[in-house]
Amino acid sequence: MNETTGLTSVKALAQLLNDLIKEPAAYVDDAKLLLALKSQGALAAFENPQRKIVPMSLNHQKKLAMDIEGGFERIDGLRREARTVIAKCSKQSNEARKDSRAGLEARYAILRGELQVRNEDMLTLHRAYMLRCKQARLYARRAGDATLALCDREQEEMDRLLSLMRRHSGNVISLAERKGRRDGTP
Repeated sequence: MNETTGLTSVKALAQLLNDLIKEPAAYVDDAKLLLALKSQGALAAFENPQRKIVPMSLNHQKKLAMDIEGGFERIDGLRREARTVIAKCSKQSNEARKDSRAGLEARYAILRGELQVRNEDMLTLHRAYMLRCKQARLYARRAGDATLALCDREQEEMDRLLSLMRRHSGNVISLAERKGRRDGTP
C-alpha cells in the first residue's frame, strides 16, 4: 500500500466515524464496523472498499494519522465516542423491542456478522499456518536430512495437537484425514 492510499484510508475512516457519531442508527446493524470499534487494532484492520478504507497495521495507521489534524488521538477519540453513541442507540432500540421478533432478529443478525468475521479470521490463520508448515519443510530440505527428519517429527507433533478440528457437523477429524480428503484419497 502506498502512502497516498493509506492517508486517504485514514481520512475516510475519520469521516466514517464522524458520520456514525452523527447518525448512529444507520450503523447499528453493521456487525463488522461494530466489531472494529472494540479496539484500536481492530479498527486499523477494518476494511470498507466502498469508502476506500483499507486494512493496515495499527503502527502504520498511527504513522499516517500524524498527517491529519489531531493525529491518531483524534481517530482513537472518535472511535471511543462512536462506541458510546452506538451503545446508547442500541440500548434505546433494544429497550423498545427487547423481546420482540424484530429485536431478536436484529441480535441474530449482529451475532451472525460477528461469526462471519471470526470465520474469516480463522481461515486467514489456517492459511498462514499451512504456509508456515510448507516453508519450514522447504528450509529443512535445504538444510539436510537430519534437519528434515526433525522438522517432520515436530510438525507431526503440532498436527496431533491441532487434530481436534471440528466441522460444522460436529465430527472430529484429524489434519491428516483432512489433508487426505483434499488429495482425493478416502
